[in-house]
Amino acid sequence: RTDSQLAVRQLNRVYKVEHPDIIPLFVQVLNLAIDFHSVVFVHIPREQNAVADSMVNQCLDNQRTSTPIA
Repeated sequence: RTDSQLAVRQLNRVYKVEHPDIIPLFVQVLNLAIDFHSVVFVHIPREQNAVADSMVNQCLDNQRTSTPIA
């Protein structure tokens, strides 16, 4: 489940993956999916995923403001 409609359509092979930086990641995901009996990639619109989106944003904000431990 992801809020990236593009990623879901690429992983479901509706859209072709053309960006050279994305191709190795696409191949890696498909290779991992082989190990499972069934894999479904689902698009969840952001407006239906507000809690998870908020949690991710909070984690990203914390990473930007925290000082590294030496």
